[in-house]
Amino acid sequence: MRHNIHLGVTGLRQTGKTVFLTSLIYQLSELGSKGLSRFEPSGVTLRAATIEHSRDRDKERFPYMGFLKGLREKPPRWPAPTSRESGLVLRFFYENQGARGKVDTVRNWVGLGKSQGTIALHLHDYPGEYLLDAGMHDMTFEEWSSETMDRMANYCPDEAAEYRKAVEAAD
Repeated sequence: MRHNIHLGVTGLRQTGKTVFLTSLIYQLSELGSKGLSRFEPSGVTLRAATIEHSRDRDKERFPYMGFLKGLREKPPRWPAPTSRESGLVLRFFYENQGARGKVDTVRNWVGLGKSQGTIALHLHDYPGEYLLDAGMHDMTFEEWSSETMDRMANYCPDEAAEYRKAVEAAD
């Protein structure tokens, strides 16, 4: 269904993914597109979103209210590093007043070709360490290890040689 959009923010550990998602949820649930000047020329208006639990039972609910409360403290308390995947759904109503041009292609792609409707934005938060594992997806452990050692040899040859000696000594 075109009115379901999944968004996962990619980045290494402690780079602000969770803070970004918290601020995005705040903006869309409290204000919709109000104050977001890029929406005005497109003719699309988003009403304030409702927050729903993700239907993915393997995921914890993204603890938005706790994170927002911490960020509002004096001084602000930043969220702890993400240790498990979590998520939630923002469901919002949109109205398309119909600007023409390049925007129409994008609008149709995300399902905004109609004059009004509802969009479910599925937000996914996951530990930054997952990004480091992404390269292993289609590799055996041996292939990944060999590639990692090659990269180490190129970027930090002294450390790579020391590590290789330690690995060989352990065998």
